Amino acid sequence: MLMDIRRGADVALCRSALYEALALGFRPPTPETLVRLASPEGASALADAAAVLDGERNTDLAPLVRRLGPYPLSPQAEALQASYGHLFGHTARGCVPPYETEYG
Repeated sequence: MLMDIRRGADVALCRSALYEALALGFRPPTPETLVRLASPEGASALADAAAVLDGERNTDLAPLVRRLGPYPLSPQAEALQASYGHLFGHTARGCVPPYETEYG
């Protein structure tokens, strides 16, 4: 019973880490965000979390996460900030509005 509780807590923690990464991905990119998501340590932690969920749900998310990173950080920060600004704009009416009410 205790092992089931621990396993459930591990799965919830891993799911939380992936949800946090997704939420950070929709925020304007900062150097700190890139370190958390694209550094070798951050990418490895996300892939490990995905692997736990793969074992729980019989999915193949971990290989996809491993293919996404890590990335070199220095030249990409400025490029990501420019791309984010182009897509989402500085107002709610960018090319791709991040708010669902804009699509109604």
